[in-house]
Amino acid sequence: MLELARQLHPGVDFREADVEHLPFVDGSFDAVTCSFALGHLPYPERALVELVRVLCVGGRIAMAWWDHPDRKRIQGVFREAIAELGAQPPPDVPQGHAMLRFCETKEFLALLRGAGLVDVVLDEHGATYTIPDADTFWHGGLGSFVLTAAAIRAQDAPMQAAIRAAFERRIEPYRRASGFAMPIAFKIGRGRKAA
Repeated sequence: MLELARQLHPGVDFREADVEHLPFVDGSFDAVTCSFALGHLPYPERALVELVRVLCVGGRIAMAWWDHPDRKRIQGVFREAIAELGAQPPPDVPQGHAMLRFCETKEFLALLRGAGLVDVVLDEHGATYTIPDADTFWHGGLGSFVLTAAAIRAQDAPMQAAIRAAFERRIEPYRRASGFAMPIAFKIGRGRKAA
């Protein structure tokens, strides 16, 4: 991804870094964003403290994370199909904090305030994403939902087929002439670094 970014935008300095140990001095940035990574961070409190460290006084941070799967249906239908059949994730999937933790407004706000941010606000957003057909939907999920895909791929072929059938049954109510119109929902939390 970095190589592609550098090719497409040669005038931008792209870097890879550990979010808990950023290679920048205190107060380096006026703004910091974090797009849909929050639930994947093993130690989100540590990561946020580090992101705030590199903000200048008065600098702003914005973080996006998904809403509950019952409102973010694109992943919800996968999770429900897996749960319906009792499929278990493979034992080697890393364990950490609950990925759904920051779907809770209270938890998201507590994270931002706990890092010392002020003027903290959390906005909820929704949209509809249309996926042309069930096969595109299925393969797209297997290619993007890391833990969900691992739970499906860990099953034998008959169980994978059963999960696929449950998935297809669950997406049917969303069928439209243009494909499957899937509701998505996410939250954006933001705040400012105090003096």
